[in-house]
Formats: sequence, structure tokens, C-alpha cells
Amino acid sequence: MLIAPPAAAGETVTQNNIEYTMPAVTRAIQLISTDVARLPWRVAYRGDGKEVTAKGGTLNTLLNSKPSAWLHSYAWRRHVVRETMIFGNCLCHISRNGRGDVIGLEPIDPNSWTLQYEQPTQEPYYEVTDREGNRLHLEPHEVLHFRTPGGADGLMGNGLLTTGRESLSLYMVQAQTNAAICGQGVAPRCVIKHPGRLSVELAEQIRTKFDSLYSRRNAGGTVVAMDGMDIQQLRVDIGTDILELMKFSVQDVARLTGVPLALLFDMSESSLRANMQEQNRAYIDGCLVQWMSMMGAEIKAKLIREAEKSIVWDTRELSRGTFADQVASVSAASMNGIISRNEAREYLGLNSIPGLDEVLVMPGAKTVTEDSSDAPEY
Repeated sequence: MLIAPPAAAGETVTQNNIEYTMPAVTRAIQLISTDVARLPWRVAYRGDGKEVTAKGGTLNTLLNSKPSAWLHSYAWRRHVVRETMIFGNCLCHISRNGRGDVIGLEPIDPNSWTLQYEQPTQEPYYEVTDREGNRLHLEPHEVLHFRTPGGADGLMGNGLLTTGRESLSLYMVQAQTNAAICGQGVAPRCVIKHPGRLSVELAEQIRTKFDSLYSRRNAGGTVVAMDGMDIQQLRVDIGTDILELMKFSVQDVARLTGVPLALLFDMSESSLRANMQEQNRAYIDGCLVQWMSMMGAEIKAKLIREAEKSIVWDTRELSRGTFADQVASVSAASMNGIISRNEAREYLGLNSIPGLDEVLVMPGAKTVTEDSSDAPEY
């Protein structure tokens, strides 16, 4: 479950090499996990036409301070997203006090648990092996189970180890091949011909001597042929082909994770550089929102008792744009009576000024009441 089956490319992607051999994968995992971790979130409910932060509960404090005994909120969320991306699943044990309040969300080692089914009811439960080797039986309501899409029944997710079995294996082989070509660095790649008959030992000595003189730092040096030897260059363009294939693999990483190519620092296409703002918007809508929705739904189902409450994320930090864009947007909002001028200043990180709390009304605008003749008829 935790290690992808062997791929056609010949390399198996595992939890031990997925982040250390493919830079684009490392970047995608770090980007998504850190962005989800740094976004403000809170338990809130809908009241008076706006989102109101829930007061008096301990869950808000727990989620924003230290959910785990060893991890603060930022590190906990980053760990949860990273593990879910790689394995497709992340399990956290829910600790409660005598009153039933949540006091801890401890991550469980991904290699120490399995999903089992009761017989004959087929009710799912989690079998966890602790550090002493004891097997624990945990019910679904006792754990937070963050998961990506996948599995026949939706109870288990498929991470990059599974969904990227073939494409990431190919990416790894390409990186290894490219490293081998650069590591050997023999220039020119050639065939050495000798007019006489050479013994195996002498031929090996000539090859070893040639490699030591004209490889790595000495690549491109002058070759001196002796004793009638003939040196013929081989035309091998594999290096250029490998680089093109590696670009395709980086695109595959973008497809697998939902991270735009520009955020993986692939600027090969001019259109990518010209549409950074659109790509940031696509990154939020097509990638981060899915992670936020998944985590929020699991927390609401397991930790929030009131049906009207939910997890609310603030994504403004990721979609602010340049300072000029921010000024233009808040200016339009304040001039059209959407927000007050002090609310606009607060959005820009500025202090409020007395007398700017009123919402401006455009000249000629009027308030439409329920009894107004201008009200639409249904």
C-alpha cells in the first residue's frame, strides 16, 4: 500500500527517494504543504450576513496553536499535507479530555496502520501498531483520516507513490541517465582502433588511461594517438533528448499535483511568464481549494459538533497581487459602497483613521426596501 509497484522504467518510487531525486516533485510538495500551512483558518458560522468566528470553544485555540504535543499548527498542517500527498492518506489520533473536548491530534506513522473490516458486518476500523509492538483497535470517530481521491470504496486515497508510479519512475531514470552522462564527461565519445592485435589486459589499460585523461574536468582536451591508433568520434545526441524528456516529466509533475509550471520554475514557455497572475489564481482554485475542502470536511465531520459551524480559510494572502493591484481593487470597493475606507486601509495593512468608518454611497444611488416599487417581482 505504501510503496508503488515496480514501474516499466525499471525504478521504483518509494517514500525514501521521492523527495530526494526529483527536484520538481520536492518543489511541488513543499509549495502545497507550506501554502496550506500558512493560510489563516478558524472555526466559524454564518451570522448577520457574514462569517463570525466561533467563540468560547477550545478547537479554534487548538488548531491555531499546538494540535500535537510535538508540532505547532504550522508544522502540523505542513506534515499532514506532505504525508497525504506522498501516501494518499494521513492518520491523526484524536485525544479528548473527560468532557469530550479535543486536546490533541497526534499524527500516526504511515507504516504502522492498516484499514481493516469487522466480520461479518464489514464495518471499517484502523489497526495501529504502537512503538512497543502492541496492536490498537481505533474506530473511525477516533481518528482524523485525511485522504486524496482513490480506492474502490473511497475510504483510502492514492498518493504520488501510486498515481505517479510510471511518470515519476521515468523522471527518476531520466535524472540518473543525465547524471551518468555528465559524470562520465568523456569528450569526444569515441572508438579507439589499434592496427595490431591487443590482449584483453592491454586493451583495458588503454581504455582506463584514456578515461582518466579525457573525462570530467579534462573533458575536451587534446587527444594524442600513438602506435598507429585511430580514434573515431561517435555521434550521440542523447543528452539533448534527455533534457527534452525531463521537461515533459516536469509537466507530468504539474499535472499530478495541480501546481502550475511557472511555480515549478519552468519558464520555457513565454506565455507562462506573461500570465503569472492567472496561474496563481488557477493554483488556488485548481489545487489549494481541494486540499482546504478535504481537510475542512474531515475536521467538521469528526471535531465540530454544531452543524452550522465549519472551517473557514482566508486565501487573500495568496491572491493579493501587486500593491498597485490591491490599491485599485480596494479603491473600487470603497467607492462603490462595498467596504468602508478604514476597511480598505485594514486590508492594505494600514492603521484606521477617525471619520472613515462610514460606507460611501455613489451619487444618485438609493436604497431599495422590501416595499419599494423597484423591487423585482417573482
